Amino acid sequence: MPKHCILIVDDEPNIRSSLTRLLQREGYDTILAENSDDAFMLLEKKAVSIVLSDFTMPGRSGVDFLREVKKRFPKTIRIILSGKADMKAVMEAVNNGVISHFLTKPWNNDILKDMVKHYIQVLEKEQRTEETSKEEAVNEDLERTYPGITQLKVTDEGAIIIDE
Repeated sequence: MPKHCILIVDDEPNIRSSLTRLLQREGYDTILAENSDDAFMLLEKKAVSIVLSDFTMPGRSGVDFLREVKKRFPKTIRIILSGKADMKAVMEAVNNGVISHFLTKPWNNDILKDMVKHYIQVLEKEQRTEETSKEEAVNEDLERTYPGITQLKVTDEGAIIIDE
C-alpha cells in the first residue's frame, strides 16, 4: 500500500507543527494548510487519506470546509480538532456524516494516533474490497466471453492441464 497522506488545516502554526511531528513519527506524510482555500488547492494536487481540520478558522468554519471536502472527495476521512467548537454544529455534522470524528484541544497523542491508525485500516480494507470486486467483474466478463477460462484444470500432481 502507498504511504498515506494527512492534510492538517489549522491557522495556528504551532498546532500544525505539533501535529506534523506526531503523525510523521507514525510514518504518515503530512501536508499543511492554514485555511480552507489553501487546503482545497492541496487536495486538488495530492491524494489525501485524512483531513484533520480546526473548527475555528478565518473565512469558513471547519464543519463548512469538511462538508465541501465530503462533496468533492467523499472517500477522504474528515476529522475536526478544536478547543472552541459550536457543539451543536459539530454533533449535527457527525450525525449527518460530514465529519468522522471530533477531538478537543489539547488532544491526547495516543488517542489521536490510535484514531488515525483505525481510519487508515478502514480505508485500506475498503480499497482491498474494491480491488477484489474489480477482479471478480473482470473474471465474470471473461467467463461470459470464454466459458471455463477462469477454471484451472490441475492433475493430482499439481500440473496445470492446458488442453484436453
